[in-house]
Amino acid sequence: MFRLSPNTQKCLKDEMQGNQIVAGEYEITNAPGQKIDYVVRDTKGHILAQKEDISKGKFSFTSEVYDTFEICFISQVPSST
Repeated sequence: MFRLSPNTQKCLKDEMQGNQIVAGEYEITNAPGQKIDYVVRDTKGHILAQKEDISKGKFSFTSEVYDTFEICFISQVPSST
């Protein structure tokens, strides 16, 4: 569990061997006025999974080679114009 302030991001990184399946679950609470997205990337910037405007769910991806992967949760507060 962690706190995500408006218009910030929090990334979690881990090294993985090739051919590993990674699965996780998430649940967003108390984010009034915020839109939360997630994206999973490798060190070359390839996007392995992503979803916008999340609240609760699961994600999974398979690592093809040994690499460090990161999942970032991104908070955005839409501007009111």
